[in-house]
Amino acid sequence: MTPEIEAILASGATILVNAVATDAWKATRAGFTRLFGRGEPAREAAAGRRLDALVATVDRTTPDHRPEVRDQERTRWLVRLTDLVEDDPSAIDDLRSLVGQLAAHLPPQQQTWVQTNIARDSARLFATQGGTITVHEGHPPPDA
Repeated sequence: MTPEIEAILASGATILVNAVATDAWKATRAGFTRLFGRGEPAREAAAGRRLDALVATVDRTTPDHRPEVRDQERTRWLVRLTDLVEDDPSAIDDLRSLVGQLAAHLPPQQQTWVQTNIARDSARLFATQGGTITVHEGHPPPDA
């Protein structure tokens, strides 16, 4: 996948999860239901149930744990969007359009995803947004 597609996927997952409990949810739910349904009523119904489960998960979380739960849900929805695009590459154009439409409807504080990482005292830091990092720590070759 190209970096552009990965960015669109990450934006889609972020907008989806950030729209929960905002005035933009109704439009967001409708757009993502259509996107995941791909014109099939049964798939749209299944997508609607998953989206309703997302809302329920966020709603029943205490405010202290909500950021952590949103991050977990963002990762889950990123996987779903990635699977959707891998199964139907034309879905990326629909997602790109949907992201553009929905971003402007979110409250300003929900339009961005900020991650702050600080390494101190000779520490090493590995971070990613919406992806994975694999770090292989090798041992230097023995002196010959």
